[in-house]
Amino acid sequence: MKYKSSLFISVVVFFLVSSCLKKEEYPVIPAISFKDLKYNHFVNSIGGTVYLTISFTDGDGNIGLTAADTVAPYDYNLFVKLFGKKNGVFEEIIFPDTTLNFNARIPILNANGSNKTLKGDIEYKMDFLTKDTLQLEVFIKDRELNESNTITTPEFVIK
Repeated sequence: MKYKSSLFISVVVFFLVSSCLKKEEYPVIPAISFKDLKYNHFVNSIGGTVYLTISFTDGDGNIGLTAADTVAPYDYNLFVKLFGKKNGVFEEIIFPDTTLNFNARIPILNANGSNKTLKGDIEYKMDFLTKDTLQLEVFIKDRELNESNTITTPEFVIK
């Protein structure tokens, strides 16, 4: 089995900038929820690309890493555990090389102005070079190392 993580993350953030609207308030600990999972099969090859979309909120707007943030615990802030289905039960896939993982980096998302709350969607692209039934567990951390809740995706089949 081969797995490849693309460090491409596209982030869509929706800010409430109108002073006429009531400012939304969220806890300072980030919260995430599953939004969508799409799969595109590689043509003439085994595997494909999975696009995972999660929604998030953060009350103090401190999600994101700078280019200078490269040393643990600031090397990643989006964490992914991969599970494969074996005999009807999902088991975590542990790679022999501990540097291989599906973790990723979310860039700085600070809101401008007085309202520092953040709300938006994160789309994460992952390539899988295998045939398998998979499931993901995902959480994020902010710059204060507050850990969000963990979400579990529905199972999906890589052809």
